[in-house]
Amino acid sequence: MRNVPRVSVLGLVALGLCLLPVLSRSASAALIVTAARPAAPAVGHASTGGSFLVVWSEDRGTGTGMDLYAARVTASGIVAGTAVPVLIAPGNQSDPALVFSELQRAYLLVYTDDGTGSAPLPPTPGVPIPGTPVVTPGLPTPGTTPVVPPPPPPPPPLALGPVPMVAPAGAVAWQHADPQQLPPTVPPPTAGPPPTGIPPLPTPTGAAPGPTATTDPAAPPAPPTTSGSRDLHGTWLNAAGQRITVTFPVVTSPGDDTYPSLGYVRGASGDRFALTWREVTGTEAAIRVMRLDGLGFFFMPSARYTVAAGGDLGRPSVAGESNAGDWLVVWSQTSATDPSRDVFSRRLNGNAVPYGTVRVVAGGPSDQAYPSIGSLGAAGGYILAWENREAAQAPDIRVRRLNRNGVPYAFEGELAGGPPFSFAPNIASSPAASTLVVWLDRNAAGDHSVLAAQMGRDGRRLGPERLIVQGGAGPGGATPVIPPPVFPTPPGPVPPAPPVPPAPPPLPTP
Repeated sequence: MRNVPRVSVLGLVALGLCLLPVLSRSASAALIVTAARPAAPAVGHASTGGSFLVVWSEDRGTGTGMDLYAARVTASGIVAGTAVPVLIAPGNQSDPALVFSELQRAYLLVYTDDGTGSAPLPPTPGVPIPGTPVVTPGLPTPGTTPVVPPPPPPPPPLALGPVPMVAPAGAVAWQHADPQQLPPTVPPPTAGPPPTGIPPLPTPTGAAPGPTATTDPAAPPAPPTTSGSRDLHGTWLNAAGQRITVTFPVVTSPGDDTYPSLGYVRGASGDRFALTWREVTGTEAAIRVMRLDGLGFFFMPSARYTVAAGGDLGRPSVAGESNAGDWLVVWSQTSATDPSRDVFSRRLNGNAVPYGTVRVVAGGPSDQAYPSIGSLGAAGGYILAWENREAAQAPDIRVRRLNRNGVPYAFEGELAGGPPFSFAPNIASSPAASTLVVWLDRNAAGDHSVLAAQMGRDGRRLGPERLIVQGGAGPGGATPVIPPPVFPTPPGPVPPAPPVPPAPPPLPTP
């Protein structure tokens, strides 16, 4: 009888030893596994609930090209749930950027679309997606005076299904609800008095992008201005990463519009967003920016301004300074006096108009590229992450804090380094004492994965790195998804044609 407890204890010890490797790996094990090659991860922080949302693009070999997926993670970077297909559509959707709206309790997502995604969207398994945007009676269209029904209440954080969208007075109708997708309990829009509490807005000076009305509601929207060019599109997601609105165009131009980034400041009368992106036209590139005043799920866009221009501009990133109500933009560029790439910054005022001098925030003998900036909220200032590319070494991720004027502090921390390629970082704005940084990791086999780490306000890493998406070499193209443009050499003297070799002698006649 005395041996029975001993056997039980030994059995429990053996069971514990067997489970120990599993338990030790649970904190860093990948809950999302894919054979594809994840690319361009982005992360946002939900101020209501404290969770984070990671969005990335990958090609899973379904024939639609690069698609968008999302996963909800905790403050320490541990996946909470499973991957959510955000957008499965023809063409390539990549370079996502997202920011959380405190008033709508939802994420605004903007991404790059190569133009073929304007075809009718197939349904995404497991995700309610409204139909192709159409012109609906009672909803405003660009160039007309909208009929103003009473505004609906904001959706709950995890509400499923499409949200009926009603534009307040003066808003630009970038979105149109599909009446066939609305719940049957929602009455059709009717005319009524303007909503209270919304001040009159000035007429925007810039061109207002929006869906094009067609005589055939079932016809797809008009193709991009230039065949093969890339534009910026957007949609809204709930805190779990599920779409709650249709997709809509945000920036369309004859140039190549890529690398979007979003900043957010809660204004006295509504949401205020700053959108920055890179626009390439011919051999010239520019960092553009404009302010979006949110009115529910609609926007009032401002004019577009140029932050920087030249022939060698990398991905921009923008964040809002909640204490001052202004913004800071960062980007990478090779200066005229330094052969290596540096990271520069420039301030924007409350209207997203660039002002002041351009400042170097990360430089040195090696290339500093692919920056991402996040706001520290009420704590003031920003936190910056970027790639450090030293010769004959794999790139690593560096982090440092900036004050509200964009001046860097002395401490510079290393987030990820070593033999694997660590690149394409993205950092979330957060008013909490810590935030989250995500990046891509490529091993010797060429497999790409998405990793995350928790950071303090001073740029020091808190705890271990976490594996969010364990990817493979997959059918997708090489990363980065959006390659830097190829700037052709200006035309010069035409080189002389090579001499024509003499004809061989004729063969003798037998």
